[in-house]
Amino acid sequence: PRETQEMVFDAHDRAFAFFKGTCTRGIYDNMKTAVDAIFVGKNRAYNRRFLQMCGHYLVDPVACTPASGWEKGQVESQVGTVRQRFF
Repeated sequence: PRETQEMVFDAHDRAFAFFKGTCTRGIYDNMKTAVDAIFVGKNRAYNRRFLQMCGHYLVDPVACTPASGWEKGQVESQVGTVRQRFF
């Protein structure tokens, strides 16, 4: 229900347990719980705790470019495909 770090970390933990594995690359919107600063292009200063979580699960975080809706659309399309296949 909220986007606190604890909720984000718990969601990752539960998803990886459900799927019995992790992904190698995570595409993230520029949420404040993960990104401290946005630079030019896809360069970001990620939050220390968020990077620790990604390092623990060996996930390479990739941030969406601000004001580029097509990137988030790609992720949302993949979610829709997974929903159709599994549910």
